[in-house]
Amino acid sequence: MDIQPVNHPDIREIYGLSATYLQHNFLAPGIQFAHLQHPPREESGRTEDHLIFIHTDVPPATYHEMVTDGIFSAGELKTGDTIIIPAGVDCTANWDQEHYYLLLAVEPQVFQQQLGEFDHRDEIDLHPQFFVPDSLLYHLGVTLQREVENPGFNGQLYLDSLLTTISLHIARHYCTHKTRKIQKVGLPNSTLKRVLDYIGTHLECNLTLAELAAIAQFSPNYFAIQFKQSTGLAPHQYVLYQRIKKAKTLLVNGYEIAEVANQVGFAHQSHFTRHFKRLVGVTPKRFLAQK
Repeated sequence: MDIQPVNHPDIREIYGLSATYLQHNFLAPGIQFAHLQHPPREESGRTEDHLIFIHTDVPPATYHEMVTDGIFSAGELKTGDTIIIPAGVDCTANWDQEHYYLLLAVEPQVFQQQLGEFDHRDEIDLHPQFFVPDSLLYHLGVTLQREVENPGFNGQLYLDSLLTTISLHIARHYCTHKTRKIQKVGLPNSTLKRVLDYIGTHLECNLTLAELAAIAQFSPNYFAIQFKQSTGLAPHQYVLYQRIKKAKTLLVNGYEIAEVANQVGFAHQSHFTRHFKRLVGVTPKRFLAQK
């Protein structure tokens, strides 16, 4: 999961030196994620990345001031609030109580790539946002944190889907140019077949959304939407169902549970067992006993 982008500085070296990093990961090239504990103080500076702050634990009556790109804002910071600081923007902030938050640092060009085939994609302009209560973004951030804390449980494909969903949500709600709605026509049959054949022969691999999208020659977000239109499932859901389908065949053919888990791409046997029971209704061991 720790895929480091080429020649991109670690966010810990340029941001939040007074904060305690409880967690830090390179989720994909150009995208960093952190969970921070930050004492009361003043911070200032600018970064090369878009910064998305999702506040997860803020004491009541926490007062916060910001000057971002010459715009002053102040008020009570609350759990669930989002702050967005675009790349290249000068910012000074201070607050009076220690609090916890998640931080996504996304390179601007990666953010643009996530948006894919949208109108005005070269004109999309992200503006600073202050103390925005965004329940969906909060939920996505917490879900992302759980995935990072349990690497391999749902796989890189699910993690990629979360990241593209976050990028699209931000583009739709916090940019000056609204993105147009993608026409849901599905993938061409020949393209869909190439993708499905690739998945079928690489179930043991930690597939990524970018990898599958490259086969279809679409951006990851556009590919994910059209794939679901064609199959009725998100890419990570389809892959999971195919893994369990193959696992059932291998189990019936006498393979050991641990060996099956490895052959169908699960990082751990416990992960395989939990997914198998959720989708089949029984554990692999119980499944074999019923045969």
